[in-house]
Amino acid sequence: MDLTETQISKILHQYLKKKQYDKDYYQIKKKDKDFAETNRQQSLDYYHKNRDKKIEYQHKHRDKYLIINSFNYYKRHNRVDDFKKKYPERFEKIVQMGKYD
Repeated sequence: MDLTETQISKILHQYLKKKQYDKDYYQIKKKDKDFAETNRQQSLDYYHKNRDKKIEYQHKHRDKYLIINSFNYYKRHNRVDDFKKKYPERFEKIVQMGKYD
């Protein structure tokens, strides 16, 4: 599907206009008590339905978060060299993730 430059700009303009409309609509609508209550209830229902998925995701990526958090601690205290010496395998994973240049 080949689009001309004018078609692309028209599509982008429509998208941005719709996005702005939705944002403005939400800013007005969020003050309504019924809307707030239904929105809160939907969020609560979603949380209860997907709680196990979130826990499973966190357990699955636990090592990744541990590595990143420990690296950020050493980085924040300007001790990256100590991190390299103490945890060389973690440092390799940090480099593979692209978190350190």
